[in-house]
Amino acid sequence: MKVSSLYNNKYLKQYLFYLIPFFIPIYSNFVTWTIIIYFLIHLINFNYSLFQRLSVSIKFFHPFFIFFFIEILFIRSLSNVDNALFDIQVKLSFLVMPLVFIIAIPLIIDIEASIHKLKKWFIWGCSISSSIFLLNAIIQYIYHKKIPHYTDFVIWFHPSYYALYLNTAIVFLFTEYYKKNNTIFWLLFTILVTSSLLTSSKSGWISLILVSIVMFYKLFNIPFFIKSLLLIFIISTFVIIMNKLDNERIYYFKKSIENLLNQNQQESESSGYRIIIWQSCIDILKNEWILGTGTGSATETLNRYYKEKHLYHLFEKKLNAHNQFFQTFISLGIIGFLSLIYLLLYPIIFLKKRFYEYNLIIFIIILNFLTESMLETQAGSIYTGYILSLIYFHTQFLAFKELS
Repeated sequence: MKVSSLYNNKYLKQYLFYLIPFFIPIYSNFVTWTIIIYFLIHLINFNYSLFQRLSVSIKFFHPFFIFFFIEILFIRSLSNVDNALFDIQVKLSFLVMPLVFIIAIPLIIDIEASIHKLKKWFIWGCSISSSIFLLNAIIQYIYHKKIPHYTDFVIWFHPSYYALYLNTAIVFLFTEYYKKNNTIFWLLFTILVTSSLLTSSKSGWISLILVSIVMFYKLFNIPFFIKSLLLIFIISTFVIIMNKLDNERIYYFKKSIENLLNQNQQESESSGYRIIIWQSCIDILKNEWILGTGTGSATETLNRYYKEKHLYHLFEKKLNAHNQFFQTFISLGIIGFLSLIYLLLYPIIFLKKRFYEYNLIIFIIILNFLTESMLETQAGSIYTGYILSLIYFHTQFLAFKELS
């Protein structure tokens, strides 16, 4: 095949387009290189008519571009330029991911069919990575006679981030495979739920329960009373497991709930730390809420505060806000904070009733933002940028199609 014909190959571009969601739950670097190749092929085959079509489409993703350019505008100090540039590099997903979809518009004949394919590729990416992690856990159990620690189960992701990937995949699994291919559905459901539980992510467990509740009520064609009993059984089983199993993470999960109820701030567990960190964030924001401290400076500002207040157990760990809303608020002030809220809530205006699954996904993203600074790492930023872009792409273009 000639090089020129390779660059013009529509099917190659489409495969790269679908490989992006497949690689997100497998390895972040694969996503980066796939996007680079995807853009290079389009640039080599660039034409002005395509540029005109793209310029019209940009308006559908304007909350992404607002959020990203606020990051650039709020670089405040040359002394902090390295942190600022790193932060902008991580947030590039909010510029790149919408462009991935915008560039794909000429390649797509049927938007609905393309969305189904993207969801399925993401499901299979999660299922393959989960199978690898489960196989590793089985091998570890055979050799060491114990289930791996949750930080060892997820080999190359943060457990909370990976749990969010899996719960998103479970939502897509219900909409793409339930009643369409029951064998695949139950096989992948078992793999994804087992992996989600083994991540031992507290926000992941809560999200899994919420996903189960919504999906059972929406999709299972059984009487309301039976649905209710089934959900009570699921939640009761989860609570029993939490109380009976000798598991370090389950113990700390229960302990953190007790700490929150008793306002115990001294417990040396992640949830106890978070209470102190969030109070520190509130103290900082009393003076910095208007313009913030500058792009990429939130963690540094927090660490100065820890040192000043003699919170050395936090200072030594160099902990960030463990809450994306606080993290963004401290760095970018009220304008950046509102731009993040706008980015998350804007698509809900366009969501139709049949897109309840997108409401659910946005909700569990917000839930995870409450306990993790997810946009401070590539894994969190790539996932969030891509999933929100997919939601915007589907809902916005369907609205545009209905208006046209």
